[in-house]
Amino acid sequence: MTKTLLAVILPVFILSSCGTHISLSPIPTDTIIPNPIDVSMTPMATVESTPILTSSGFGPEAVWNLDGNISKYQNCFNNSSTSIDCVITLMQSTGASSQAIAFTKMLQGIAFMSSFKEFGIVDLVEITYPIRANNNVEYVLINGNPQIVYVEDGYKVDITHDSNYPALQQKYPNIQIEGGENSFINMEQNSQGGQRFIFSFALVDGCHACQTDKSAYIAFEFEGTGQFEGMKLMYIK
Repeated sequence: MTKTLLAVILPVFILSSCGTHISLSPIPTDTIIPNPIDVSMTPMATVESTPILTSSGFGPEAVWNLDGNISKYQNCFNNSSTSIDCVITLMQSTGASSQAIAFTKMLQGIAFMSSFKEFGIVDLVEITYPIRANNNVEYVLINGNPQIVYVEDGYKVDITHDSNYPALQQKYPNIQIEGGENSFINMEQNSQGGQRFIFSFALVDGCHACQTDKSAYIAFEFEGTGQFEGMKLMYIK
């Protein structure tokens, strides 16, 4: 099913010290979403309502294949003042669709849609960051309200209330969620008739390389209208 893009607002982005990550800053009207979401995580993370910019959003036509052009893409960021134009020119030269270009513009050229899976109102997408040092591919949930929810933000969920946490902390004193190490499990209907996307997140002992054998299973909850309700910890396993 084709999804038609009606409007796109370009966000402001920053490059964090631990890798390239887009931060969408709130603006008074027609906002996309803030990322990361600055909300409390106990026991359920919620977000304030944000106007939806599209009636049906992005579809599979927005997927673009970088093919062998990764070095050209990366070279676009040698001059930050023209990087977006450079990326768009590269995409156009490889036959990228208008939806693919619009989606990449929305992300300020930092990333592009590399896969799309339709699930109803809210859909699952992988975006690729060619200029990141680690975790180059990220899941995002799109076409709801807000228009983009970054799955990496699952690292903010509070795991300290889980019954297994005290024993795990004794074994791993600095146990925490590694946001970039996540896997999609499934999508199911929640009790409100909306969508629940479940992801597993690796638990690490204080650093990216300090792996444990445990994972946190986190649900991203949406109402039937596509309104994002928040994230919650389901269990640790």
